[in-house]
Amino acid sequence: MILAINTASENVSIALYQPGKIAEEFSWISYRTQSAELLPKINQLLKDNDLTLKDIKKIAVFQGPGSYTGLRVGIAAANSLAVCLSIPIMGYKSSNNISAFEIAKKVFAKENLSKKIVLPFYLNK
Repeated sequence: MILAINTASENVSIALYQPGKIAEEFSWISYRTQSAELLPKINQLLKDNDLTLKDIKKIAVFQGPGSYTGLRVGIAAANSLAVCLSIPIMGYKSSNNISAFEIAKKVFAKENLSKKIVLPFYLNK
């Protein structure tokens, strides 16, 4: 199961993805409250699907570009969960702000995910 997170803008999204088993996304508008809302929303998404944190096997997070603080909230949460759960994490960069569900689909097949932390990407270089 992949947990995907995108907090790069006020349109926040999280998704659970595994082909053949489950694919669900939850999105909401967050006006500078991602840090207070993100983890409870992840917990609720897991509960709604009869899952726990132990069911997450990979994490994918949008790296940017995007909102400075928004990116940092999502990436910090993703890095923390990956370290605490000892699971791989992968960042995804795109010129377009895409949904967490699309991020999860793009990284699902990748086997060599980093176990290191993901860093924000603020500018196209």
